[in-house]
Formats: sequence, C-alpha cells, structure tokens
Amino acid sequence: MQVMAARDDKKGYLLVTNYTEEEETVTLELTGMPGADMQMYLLDETHSLDIVDSDSFGAAACVKKEVVLPKMSVALVELQFR
Repeated sequence: MQVMAARDDKKGYLLVTNYTEEEETVTLELTGMPGADMQMYLLDETHSLDIVDSDSFGAAACVKKEVVLPKMSVALVELQFR
C-alpha cells in the first residue's frame, strides 16, 4: 500500500494504491481540514476511474474516511475545499 498527496488552496488529491492480491481497507486521517466535498475514483479490473464514493464534511481538526481498495487497484481521492 502506498499513498501520495498534493494540495493547494482550492483542491487536494490523494492517490492510494493496493498492488496486492487481497482487498485492503485503509483509514485516511486528514488533519487541519477546511470544509470540503470529496469524490473517490477507482481504477481496477471492473472500474475505469469511475466515481465509487462521494462525501462532504465541514471544517474539522481531523477527518477520518475508511476506504476499501480491491486487489490490484488504485484510488484517486479528490477534495474540493470550500
């Protein structure tokens, strides 16, 4: 499992990979978050960057989001800050 992140004042992105032969569940802990709208795109054997989850949350010291990654998959989490 590997994670890469980037952000500016308007958007943030997390790229999460699962290159194992087993489904993995990870908990993303995002600290010092402004309010945001989130969409998660999945790339695996049955999804081609399809939106598989969306959520919204207000400003918080810590936001936790559980993400289930199928085997051999990549998830892109996009955050649009408010």
